[in-house]
Amino acid sequence: MSDQALAPMGTRWGRPPSGEPLLDRAFRILMAFNPEHWSLSLTALSLRAGLPKASALRIIRKLVEWGALERASTGDYAIGLRLVEVAALAPGGQALRAVVSGPTASGDPDSAPTDDPYLAATRAEA
Repeated sequence: MSDQALAPMGTRWGRPPSGEPLLDRAFRILMAFNPEHWSLSLTALSLRAGLPKASALRIIRKLVEWGALERASTGDYAIGLRLVEVAALAPGGQALRAVVSGPTASGDPDSAPTDDPYLAATRAEA
């Protein structure tokens, strides 16, 4: 995927379309990450999301505050643990939940106790 692949059609001289919803811009930042791009600088995130640096920085700061992104000591950004935790709640996220919860003494992640009602219900169905 090229660095410009995520830039939306109809940008105005590098600026996002007028009135573009904040959530759309935030998800464009999150979608800039992929298996080849685990961590990105502010400049790379701005370019890949098709946003001006100032706008990208404001959104990134809020995503870091919420734990959806994390900032490394190098200054680069990566997907945050809170976003992984939320993704694990998806109906298809059972394997992700097992990885997030880690191995148990028995080695069976499905035998680990949980306070997660969704995970408990999923185990009961299996």
